[in-house]
Formats: sequence, C-alpha cells, structure tokens
Amino acid sequence: MMTNLLNGAHVANKLFSTIARLRLLLVMFVALTVSANVWGAEAEFAPNNFSGQGTSGTGSPISATVNGVTFACDEGYGTTQFRCYSGSTITISSSNTITAISFTFSGSYNGGLETSYTNLSTNSWEKELSSQARITACVVTYETAAATKYTVTWDVNGDQSVTTQVTEGSKPTFPATPSSCDATSTTFYGWATATWDGKINDVSAKTIYTSANDMPAVNGAVTYYAVFAENSGGASFDGTTGGNFKIYAIVNGTKYYAQGTGSKISSTTEESDATEYTFTKTNTSFTIKTGTSYITYSSSTNLGTSTTPYDWNISEGKNGSWRIASVASTTRGIVFRAGSSYNQFGGYALSNASDGSTEYFDVEIGSSPSFSNFITSCTTQPSRCVTQKMRG
Repeated sequence: MMTNLLNGAHVANKLFSTIARLRLLLVMFVALTVSANVWGAEAEFAPNNFSGQGTSGTGSPISATVNGVTFACDEGYGTTQFRCYSGSTITISSSNTITAISFTFSGSYNGGLETSYTNLSTNSWEKELSSQARITACVVTYETAAATKYTVTWDVNGDQSVTTQVTEGSKPTFPATPSSCDATSTTFYGWATATWDGKINDVSAKTIYTSANDMPAVNGAVTYYAVFAENSGGASFDGTTGGNFKIYAIVNGTKYYAQGTGSKISSTTEESDATEYTFTKTNTSFTIKTGTSYITYSSSTNLGTSTTPYDWNISEGKNGSWRIASVASTTRGIVFRAGSSYNQFGGYALSNASDGSTEYFDVEIGSSPSFSNFITSCTTQPSRCVTQKMRG
C-alpha cells in the first residue's frame, strides 16, 4: 500500500509539474503576442530641455516635449538642473500609455519624489512637491504600438503575383521588372491600379505608375497590375554608337527637350519642337552638333558653340540615364536645371545632379518611344501540348 501511495504522489508531482510548465508556456505565449504588437519606448528629459525657462527663486511654468511625452512644472526654473519648487505640481503626459518614470536628483533635493515609479498605466501622471526638487534627468517609459504593415500584391499577366510588406504611410518600391506573356506587347510600361480586358491604345483615363517615386503611400492592402505595351518608336542611344538624337530631361514625368544652342539651352515640352542633334563617335568620346555648330562647355555654368569639334564623355547618369561630361573640364557637363525660373540646360557642375536631386538632372538621349496595345494580361492563351498515352 505504501508503494501505491508513493507511486500516486510521484504521478501527482509529475502532473503538477506539467501543469506548471504549461502555464509558464501560456504566459510566455501571451507575452510574445503582446510584444509583437506593443513595445516600450523612452523619453529622456535633461536640463537643456528647459534652458531659459521659468523664474529663479519663485518659479514659473516650464515644459518640454520629447518623443510625444510632455514634462511640465507650474513653478519651475531651468538651469544646470530643472528645478521645481516646493508646492509646485509636476505633470507628465502622453497620448501613449506611460508605464514607468524615473528621476535623478542633485544631492538631496528630491522634492519628496521617489527615484522611480513602476507598474504605471496612465496617460497623465501628477505629483505635488513637498519641497524643492532639483532634477538632473527624468526618463519616462511608455508603450508604443508596433508599426502596421500592409500587403502590396503585384499581379503579373493575370495569373501570377508577388507580394511585399509595406509599413503604413510608406511608399512601396517596385519589384523586379516582370516579363510579358504576350508575343507583341512585350515592353514593361508600369503598374496600374486596375486591370482591363484585351489590348487598348488609350490609357489616359487609367492610373499607371511608371516610377516608384510617384506612387502613393500605403494605407491598406492594395493590388497593382503589370502593364505591358508594344514599343513602336524612338531612336535609342546605346552609349557606344553615334546617330541623330534629341536631348531631354524627365522631371516628375514631364519631358523637357533641348532647343538649339546658347550659353543656356532652352527647353520645350513639345517633342515636335525639339532639336535633333548629331552625335559622332570619336575614339572614346562624342561630339554633339546641330547644323554647323558644335556644342561646347564655355565657362562658369555656360555652354557655348564652336565650328571645330568638341569632345564629350558620355556615361551612365546618376540622376537620369546619361551623364554628358566635358573632356576638357571634367567636373562640368550638359545638365538640366529644373524650376519655373530655369527649365534649361547649362554647363552646371556634374556633382549637382546627384541621385534624387529635384533641381539638377542628367539627361536622356533619343526620341520618346511610342507605345500602343497596352495589356494587363495575355489576350491569347498559350497553346498547351497534350500528350496521350497510347494503349497497346
């Protein structure tokens, strides 16, 4: 019988131990679940946050806000400490939930405050001081919600897709350039907000993003559809071969075409009014000519012309497709300057046309392509090869 009792006790102990472990795991799971959605952040206040505020000796209102948390004292003074005088009230508030507050004091001037307050759950905390407090630091811990992310779906050809997770309020970045399933509409054009049936030529009423910079911020789950088109025009400069090309810059989707010559070359948004320049390859560089005039770099931010050839190096651009740099003055080139007072090409410093600049741009060389037959899915399904098993 004693053996049975001992065995029973052993089983009970194991059962209690198992239950305890399960409870611990449950607590850990809950903690992990909460921490996935909420975490602690801190706002730290220092004397310099209150510099120049308040009145020495008698005190007057001082306040500062750090990371959305506000520390206020109705009778204070900002100096090498932030002082709150006897009888004054300290108020610490935030739109987020305050969970802890800690103070560091100068000497014994604590105003009757504790060095720390924990296990708080409030948006506003107040204390009336029983004596003067000279505070050298105050750290407020508060809860902040995890950033919300939404799924952006990139639909390709109507039968495949990729997804990305984008933080609320941020713009999505384009995924890898997709490939068309159509035999003729093979050029990727951009991402549309809606799909359509068949091939269309007029997309003026459609919302299609050709640049990630132009996309709206994400505020919910959204789907974009890959648009492909037939590219039937536009002479293309390849960086190695000469030819007759137009020079233009793209600013916020608008094309500004160079016209003629001058110290500053004017621009037009009408391609039909653009000048076509002759690019001639000379060893490792190019000359650029219109009529009998070669375009040159002159001085300062000015371009010029000459009846004798002038060499330009053409390489991949930083803020545009092509960078045209003077061989003789390597820091200068043909750069487009945007703005209502400018919108012109000049001999600006190439360093101005940095990646992401909204004022200075490298250039495009060629003619604008002509697109037609826009699609968001295949208009004809690919043939399927069906193999039948022969029966003997």
